[in-house]
Amino acid sequence: MKNFNGVFSLLAGLNNTAVSRLKLSWEKVPKKEQAKLKKLMEFIASEGNYSGYRKALQRTKPPLVPYLGIPPPHPSPNLMRFLGLIPYIP
Repeated sequence: MKNFNGVFSLLAGLNNTAVSRLKLSWEKVPKKEQAKLKKLMEFIASEGNYSGYRKALQRTKPPLVPYLGIPPPHPSPNLMRFLGLIPYIP
């Protein structure tokens, strides 16, 4: 779906302290799904200035929904207008 913002939001919720402490519930999650979750957590890791996310963002063709909490290294004028940082002039 190319919704990076949704991925970050979902993983932030699963990584919440109240959810991560549910040990009995996490034990019932299949190992295969836990491995997928671990891979996604590595994808959003902040190491290397979010390098995993930035590489995936560069490889993904639009349309997409970026994670707006991390600005791109070279933001496009359209994104800057979307964020309200450049006024829209028709």
